[in-house]
Amino acid sequence: MTEPLHYHPESCALQEQFDSVRLADRVAEVHVRHLLIEADCEFICRQRMVFMATASTEGYPECS
Repeated sequence: MTEPLHYHPESCALQEQFDSVRLADRVAEVHVRHLLIEADCEFICRQRMVFMATASTEGYPECS
């Protein structure tokens, strides 16, 4: 099962229900980072507009 750090427990339950745990684990492995890497910064600098989004440990989204 995916680490709680990446997905809320209810999300993990849905992943199990719909047999998408492996997909969710892969998405987290490839796309979840705690810091931006150089390639991220270069990509962001090329954009006209960027939205940064996250969710609290309670599952509430926040977008800037």
